Amino acid sequence: AAAPPPPAARKGWVRGLLKFGVFAAFAGAIGGAGYATHAYSLSEVDKKTLEFRKEMTTPIPVAEDASEFEKFRARAYETAMKVPVAAIELYLEIRARIEDHVVGFTEPASDKLLPDLHPDDQNIFTLVVDLTDTLVCNDWQRERGWKTFKRPGVEAFLQHMATMYEVVVYSDQVQMYVDPVVERLDSTGQIRKLSRPATKYQDGKHYR
Repeated sequence: AAAPPPPAARKGWVRGLLKFGVFAAFAGAIGGAGYATHAYSLSEVDKKTLEFRKEMTTPIPVAEDASEFEKFRARAYETAMKVPVAAIELYLEIRARIEDHVVGFTEPASDKLLPDLHPDDQNIFTLVVDLTDTLVCNDWQRERGWKTFKRPGVEAFLQHMATMYEVVVYSDQVQMYVDPVVERLDSTGQIRKLSRPATKYQDGKHYR
C-alpha cells in the first residue's frame, strides 16, 4: 500500500484547495455582478434580491433546550449568510453611485436650459445657431497652435437677428471655451448661449 502523504504536503494541498475556492467564489461574484449590471436595471436587481436578503437576515429560531452545538451552528449559519447579503448591498450602493455619476455626464445639467422670456416676447420664435463652423471656425498650425476666426459681419448679423428672434448660440464644446467666444461676439448681452453641459451624451455624440 502507498504511504500516506506527509502532514506538510497535506496542509499545502488543503491550503491550495482553499485558495482555489476563494478565487472561484470571487470570480463567480464578479461574473454575477457583471451579468446583473448588463441584464437588469438597478431597481430590478434591488427587487429581485429583496426577498433573499430578508430571508438571509431573519434570525433562525432555536429551541431553548437545544444543545450548545445546535445553537453554535445556528449562529454560524446566520453569520455566514450575512456575507452574501452585505455583498449585494455593497454592489447596489456602488452601482447607484456610479449611475448617478454617469448621469451627471450624459444628461443635461438641468431640465430648464434657458430662462423664461419676457411676457411681451412670448410670441417670438427661437433661432438656434451653431457656434463652430457657422459663426466661428478654428484653425491649427504648428507655429501658433489653435486660433479662432470669426465670420465677417457676424456681430452685426447676431444683433440684427436679436431684434426678431430669441437667438441661442449652441455648441457641444466645453463651457469655458464657449462663454468667452460668445461674449466677444455679443457685446450687448442679448444672445443666449448653450454649451456641453446642456447636451445629452449618447452613442459617443453630444445632442442638443
